[in-house]
Order: sequence, then C-alpha cells, then structure tokens
Amino acid sequence: MDGIDAETFDNKTIFFLLFAEDIFEKRKHIHVEIRKGKRRYVATFWLEPKIELIKIGNLSSSEANKARKL
Repeated sequence: MDGIDAETFDNKTIFFLLFAEDIFEKRKHIHVEIRKGKRRYVATFWLEPKIELIKIGNLSSSEANKARKL
C-alpha cells in the first residue's frame, strides 16, 4: 500500500486517516480505521489540546484504547 501509513497489531491493520476537509475544523483530529479481513471498524480522536476519543463508531472500546496509545 504505497503512500498509506499503517500499523499492524493483533493480526489487524490500523490506518490513521486525515481528510482534506478536516483542515477547516477548529480542533485537529484524526480518523482511525482498523481492518479485519473485509470488515472495517472506525473511531475519531481529537489531537489537541490532548488526545481524546470523539466518536467510537463501530470500534470496540479495547481497540480504541490500543489505537489511542499508538
């Protein structure tokens, strides 16, 4: 996957995504996507003033915590 940053843990791939329209938001945030086979699980985190979970989507709490620590 050229040009995409990803980390792998527990045989899953985690992507940290930034979208062009997000630059207009007042607070910086990042979208997290974990792929398990064909399924995708998502969450969103504020990056400032501290890392904080905004929206858990369909990601489990334990996986959201793992993503936050990365």
